[in-house]
Amino acid sequence: MEMSLSSLDWIIIIGFFLLIVGVGLSYTKKAGKNLESFFLGGRNLPWYIAGISMVATTFAADTPLAVTELVGDKGIAGNWLWWSFLAGGMLTTFFFARLWRNAGVLTEVELSELRYSGKPARFLRGFKSVYLGIFLNVVIIAWVNVALMTLLDVFFGLGNVYWFNGQVPASLVITAIAMLWTAIYASFSGLLGVAITDAIQFCMAMIGTIILAVLVVKTPEIGGITGLKEQLPEGSLNFFPSIEQEGSSFGKTLSLSIGAFLSYAVIQWWASWYPGAEPGGGGYIAQRMMSTKTSKDAVYATLFFQIAHYCIRPWPWIIVGLCAITLYDFDKATTQYPVSENIENIKKTDLKESDNFSNKLFTLGEEELLKLKEKDVLINKHYSSILAINQQLKSLSSKDVIANLNGTEKEKALQLSKALSYTNDTKKGYVIAMKDTLPSGLKGLLLIAFFAAYMSTISTQLNWGASYVVNDLYKRFFTTNATQKDLVKASRITTILLMLLGLIVSTFVSSISGAWTFIMQCGAGLGLVLIVRWYWWRINAWSEITAMIAPVIPTTIFYFLGIEFPTAFLLTVLFTTITWVVVTMLTRPTSDETLQHFYNKVRPDGAWSKYTENYTPLENTISEKTAAPKNNLLYLMVCWISSIIMTYSILFLIGKVILQEWNSVAILTALVITSFLVLKYFINKTRIFS
Repeated sequence: MEMSLSSLDWIIIIGFFLLIVGVGLSYTKKAGKNLESFFLGGRNLPWYIAGISMVATTFAADTPLAVTELVGDKGIAGNWLWWSFLAGGMLTTFFFARLWRNAGVLTEVELSELRYSGKPARFLRGFKSVYLGIFLNVVIIAWVNVALMTLLDVFFGLGNVYWFNGQVPASLVITAIAMLWTAIYASFSGLLGVAITDAIQFCMAMIGTIILAVLVVKTPEIGGITGLKEQLPEGSLNFFPSIEQEGSSFGKTLSLSIGAFLSYAVIQWWASWYPGAEPGGGGYIAQRMMSTKTSKDAVYATLFFQIAHYCIRPWPWIIVGLCAITLYDFDKATTQYPVSENIENIKKTDLKESDNFSNKLFTLGEEELLKLKEKDVLINKHYSSILAINQQLKSLSSKDVIANLNGTEKEKALQLSKALSYTNDTKKGYVIAMKDTLPSGLKGLLLIAFFAAYMSTISTQLNWGASYVVNDLYKRFFTTNATQKDLVKASRITTILLMLLGLIVSTFVSSISGAWTFIMQCGAGLGLVLIVRWYWWRINAWSEITAMIAPVIPTTIFYFLGIEFPTAFLLTVLFTTITWVVVTMLTRPTSDETLQHFYNKVRPDGAWSKYTENYTPLENTISEKTAAPKNNLLYLMVCWISSIIMTYSILFLIGKVILQEWNSVAILTALVITSFLVLKYFINKTRIFS
């Protein structure tokens, strides 16, 4: 099942790498002027470049595979795991993009000393520079590296290939080369080069994934959209999940517990800190907003990002994910063998009542099966029968057996091998579809699509992390007389050091989902304080410090007690929120002088009545008081709600058109137009463009 590349494929791949480095290095001179040029592109990015750069960064190497896995496990509705973050994204667009641009800070972390005062503010800035810029940043880099390594293992069959005297995995070496290539142009070109290459990489990535989706749908086995719809299991095309639905084994996977649904749809978007979906903006999203020419550009960039992120990107991946369900169907592949009778017989027993029952059970290795046997009474009861089936299937699909077959028998065995691989790990369906479908040349194109996604994410993480280390740690606490040239040099060195550290950590991260869960749990409950700090003067540095540390306590307890998502997540959010609110009320407020300066500079809405009375624009050289800007929270709320309706309507409209379900198109089109008109009317009543 290894993927072979032609000379044309290699020419395309090498040409792409040379193009990206060439474009990146061409911005070296502009990036070297000062820190603002290196980390914010001189605050001169047009909205469309900043917006595309945001989208490109969130399109990582593992994103299409992750969506394929969600679709394979829960149908289209499985994407609510990340679709639910739209409300938080639009909150950033209308309530925070302008504020970030007005703040005039170089990094998100620098905001700590603009918004808070005293030693707690200094501690918070230093702590976040290390915690976010180094610790969490290298975990994210390692996560992205492991995703690329997994892809390379499946692409080229490198899972058991080691180089350098059998000491280093081949996929790690290739990933290290790609990472070094990325670090070279990121360290010289700064954010401006990163953003421009992001735009190129995003276009390449989308072209590749769209071509794959079209080719897979047109295969004889699928027979177009009509054929796909006829073959898919019932419920897999639903846009919304059912709650605790009973039925087939596939139907069970389509359901969500009430707790999981509430976590995704109601709580997760505002309660969790997560890279690229920080409540109130933050990280590289805040960096892109602060890099735009004006506040208006910041709003447009973020709005474009939300629409492109949720509506444009996912459908090619979703279509391939749906096709994989049909192409690599377990039941269809096994019915051609006598072992299918044993599978059907055991499915009729009480084993089907097990929470762990699904076709995946018959693809597990002996070690994995033993772990389930220890904690599942029903699997323990039928362990011998399940193991016998698994060993039969493994034997029928082994490479040695397939190598000695010919004609129809070989095709059957190959199909069984693919079905078992997909059933065991549904995200592999995307890669298997690539191997089965793409001709020479297009394999190279889609491979660079994945490298483009990888490089755009890594270049941003390196530049963003270096900005925290240099601006908020080195410059703030360790040097007082460094010139701008010295700081730019330090930034370039830090970029390379972060690359090396991320590569080292990659060797210790074995699970992509494990890293994702870790990051989610670390930020459970932090989101609300990041939102409220802009709108309530009483929030202080201790509020944020507490919200960052508090999740560690319940997370540790729940780990040892074996309590998992969503229960662990909901309880952690509750504990963290109560803790930081109590600490806020028990600690001293930020100084009036700091709060007044923050209000004058940023001009936030909300509970700032004490400071609106003494409002003086910073550009106003006259000492007399000036009327504070009118509070427009109501208008912003209407913009927020209408933009959410508009974006979800566009998302569903594109899906319905692709799936040729014309009855819904007229209604969704009307919703898009109506919500857009409402948004346009009320956005003109706000002052976010002023």
